[in-house]
Amino acid sequence: FKRRKDESKDGRQQKLLAEYGGEEHLQAPPPELLQQSERYVEYSRTGQVVSGGGNAVAQPKRYKEDIYPLNHSSVFGSWWDDGKWGYHCCKQTMRNSYCTARK
Repeated sequence: FKRRKDESKDGRQQKLLAEYGGEEHLQAPPPELLQQSERYVEYSRTGQVVSGGGNAVAQPKRYKEDIYPLNHSSVFGSWWDDGKWGYHCCKQTMRNSYCTARK
């Protein structure tokens, strides 16, 4: 059964290729094409990167990491006291409070 199924599949593919062509599209693209990017980089006359250089760091699409609002150095919920969550850096339990810890 599997042999007949494979022969039928191959026969169908060969018939389509003979009728419509396009066998070159079945080949994998060269590896040089897979490494291209659309990142814009500007160079000076000496070859130094002027703008757009540096490696782009992948940013998470759903959650923002390492973003601390209102001058905090920790996230809200990193400290627990007497049934309330807060910031570990300044021990504030109000979420939208400005950080008062000395750095």
